[in-house]
This record gives sequence, structure tokens and C-alpha cells, in this order.
Amino acid sequence: MVPTDDGEHIPAIFRDFVEVFNRTKAEILPLHRSTDHAFDLEPMYNLPYVRIYNLSEFELRMLKSFIEEHLANRFIQRSSLPAAASILLQKRRMED
Repeated sequence: MVPTDDGEHIPAIFRDFVEVFNRTKAEILPLHRSTDHAFDLEPMYNLPYVRIYNLSEFELRMLKSFIEEHLANRFIQRSSLPAAASILLQKRRMED
């Protein structure tokens, strides 16, 4: 294991990329650039309704925590779009 700048440890195979794993730097968005993208929808286009699959109470808490954290960091923003995005939840493997 290799230590990072903020006291975490990453597998040695990633030692050449240690700066990528800095949590403080990861919480800051890069400046806007000409390559930023927008999704302009066609006027009057009706998006299909797709119901989200059932989540456990734990999964709902984790999803809510993720959304609140990323809204606070301004990585995502609220939307009035009547559509949803798929999510994938994966338990973290805890190493000794």
C-alpha cells in the first residue's frame, strides 16, 4: 500500500497516479471549458416514464447521502426534468 497526500492508502500498483487519489482535490470541479456539454431536448418531446426499482432502506440512505453530498459540492444540480438516471450500488470491500 502507498500513502496519499491526505493520509489514505492505495494499492502499490497505482503509485504513479497518487495525485489522482487526493480527496481534497477531488472535491473541486475544474473550470468550465469549451468542451462542456449540454443536452438540449427537442421541444414538446415526452420522455418515457420508467419506474425506479425497489431499494432497501440502507440503499435509499446511501443514495440520499450521495445526492446531498454531490449537490453540496455542486457536482450535480437539481432538475425539474421528469426523468431519472439509472444507478448502480456496490458494497465496498473492507480490507484489513
